Amino acid sequence: MDLIEIDLPGPLPEAFLALSAAAIPDNPADLVARSAPSHWWFASGGRARAWVVPGRGRIAAFDHPDARTDGRNVGFFGWWESTGDATADEALFAAAEGFLGGLGRSEIAGPVEQTSLYGYRLLDQRSDPLGPMVGEPDNPLRTVEWLAARGFEPLHSYNTRLVPAEVLPALDAAIEPAASDARSRGFSARPLDADSIGAHLDEVVDVLLVSFGENFGFVPPPRELLERHVLDRLVPMMCPDLTTGVFDADDRLLGWMLVYPHYGPLCLAARGVDAVAASALRYEAHMGALRELLAPDLPWAACRTVAFAPEARGLGLTPLMVHTADRAVHGRYGGWLLAMSRLDNRTQDFYRPDPEGRRLYSVYSRSMEVAS
Repeated sequence: MDLIEIDLPGPLPEAFLALSAAAIPDNPADLVARSAPSHWWFASGGRARAWVVPGRGRIAAFDHPDARTDGRNVGFFGWWESTGDATADEALFAAAEGFLGGLGRSEIAGPVEQTSLYGYRLLDQRSDPLGPMVGEPDNPLRTVEWLAARGFEPLHSYNTRLVPAEVLPALDAAIEPAASDARSRGFSARPLDADSIGAHLDEVVDVLLVSFGENFGFVPPPRELLERHVLDRLVPMMCPDLTTGVFDADDRLLGWMLVYPHYGPLCLAARGVDAVAASALRYEAHMGALRELLAPDLPWAACRTVAFAPEARGLGLTPLMVHTADRAVHGRYGGWLLAMSRLDNRTQDFYRPDPEGRRLYSVYSRSMEVAS
């Protein structure tokens, strides 16, 4: 078996970039950029190494002094693609653990794709027919079975709830009193388009830094890069009628809900030359194509991020946000995908009245030997 070690930062060989088992594959250009010596993650102290067994699997190991570890002595694995070859996967994980153990780590966890800003978690369950979301883990389910059989356990778990359009009137009625109460206390909610996000960019980034900073494996990028991430990657994909902000009486943005159409059907690799690269998605350019592809069914709305400033938490503002956004869903979308919140997060209280259909994800970990 040909196990190729790749020093990082540095170029990734074609054998590494060519591997993808996902229905919505990664953009190789993103990995090329993230492995470059000039990338901020390496410039700020990150250490990494990667390995590939051509045609059979790949992995990388990541360690950063600023990564959120929740107090654990942990390094991370990511960029993992498995074709189901157990021998190759054993060799890849042995190499990754050897590298992290040599750095003094006693636990390996992941996947964390260099930083959780770029993605983390594995898919454990998807019990609906809607297919993968853009940005959702899309690994074969056998990968989590393989990890479990080798002593990995879920460290943090998450879910996505599906809320079909037919139950939205009942949901609206259930949360209307809380939304009205928030309004009576001087709070308001309204859609956020590109111009309004630009006008409140400092507040948007402040809220995101706090929210993302609570994600396991998060490494904070320079602020100006996060601003560009919001403006260049998030805003072009978002639905400007559903993406919603909550404001205080002084028009200060306290929190926001980022919403995309569920673009996944446009991006499936099975569409061949007609597949749209996830990095190329633009609401104005692709919403019409999505509606045409799905007709007579409607697209779904994917709520990707709900984030509040610390001082706004516990004020009962989520119902106000959702109640406002729901008005733009009726008749235009098939329902909500309320995406990827941690199972120990208080927002789970909000999900309890929702239907049973859901998607589950986890970050996995196990102990390992530290090099003497």
